[in-house]
Amino acid sequence: MKTYSYPADILRPFLETLFSSTGVPPGDAALVTDAFLESNLTGVDSHGVRLVPAYIRRLAHGGMNPAPTMKIITDLGASVRIDGDNGLGQVAGTYAMKLAMDRAETFGIGFSLVGRTSHIGAASYYTRMPLSRNMAGYATSNNLPSLFFWGGLKRALSNPPFSISFPTRGTPFVLDICLGTVAWNKVYMKLEENKPIPVGWAWDSKGKVTTDPKAASTGGSIIPIGGHKGACLTAAVDLLTGVLSGFEFGAQVGGLFTSETEAEGVSCLMMAFNVIKMLGPEVLDRAEELMRWYKDSPLAHGFDGIVMPGEPEERVRKKRLKEGIPLSERDVRLLNEVAEGRGVESPL
Repeated sequence: MKTYSYPADILRPFLETLFSSTGVPPGDAALVTDAFLESNLTGVDSHGVRLVPAYIRRLAHGGMNPAPTMKIITDLGASVRIDGDNGLGQVAGTYAMKLAMDRAETFGIGFSLVGRTSHIGAASYYTRMPLSRNMAGYATSNNLPSLFFWGGLKRALSNPPFSISFPTRGTPFVLDICLGTVAWNKVYMKLEENKPIPVGWAWDSKGKVTTDPKAASTGGSIIPIGGHKGACLTAAVDLLTGVLSGFEFGAQVGGLFTSETEAEGVSCLMMAFNVIKMLGPEVLDRAEELMRWYKDSPLAHGFDGIVMPGEPEERVRKKRLKEGIPLSERDVRLLNEVAEGRGVESPL
């Protein structure tokens, strides 16, 4: 499939205008646009601009509240519970992480739990925030059940994002994974491209390993990382998000690509750890020493270096800031269609 490259500075005003056209306030439109562009700039294309048309449709048809009034419903000092008022997940997630960081300044740790929100995008967008204050971060959320629990054939588990960051003297440690072997959006991208998926990504509806993205997406399942261990970690995420938030969990949670008129009911958890307050500035030196320890190793066959989480993303960022963000022909077409429907002029 043909691809085109566009500078982030060309895409940014276009996307902000698209979101504003649905009633999203200017500040929030800039925030959610930034979250999408950051995903593409760091190479996480599955959670980037390609998702914007789905968001615009949900905002236009009532599935998301463009201008939510979030409120704290439980405040225990270091930890808070928030009603997200069915707003954009990026707005809720950013609000929650900033609040967690502020609480961590006082208590050493901040724990913000948001219920009744929507798809939050790439979790590393939030865990990079505490790094600006030399804090560590953690972010996760539940979402639509789409994975089999180990040994079953029912889509009982979500495929949650899972991100941990830690500051160092050099490139920060930024882990951003899902607890399934891959994100569903990567399977959908293969389906759109009419390409097979690698062995080990997914099961079909009968629990057999498949390389057919259609068989996986039609009643099948992404395979949890680490088998039963990943399945249990995923269950733990829903306990710490959906169950603890007091809002939707399990089968009650909807998805970004389900009904455009109904709320998703996602819950997300944002945490900040004041590592400087805990140990002092030496923690940065100690973290850097550990990174060097990992990297200073004889290399296995086929490897030309040891790469830590966060390093590949920074390399991609430098490249794409110079060469532009790649979008497929299909993504450009869908963006243009949704822009035309909203009466927004497209630069694509």
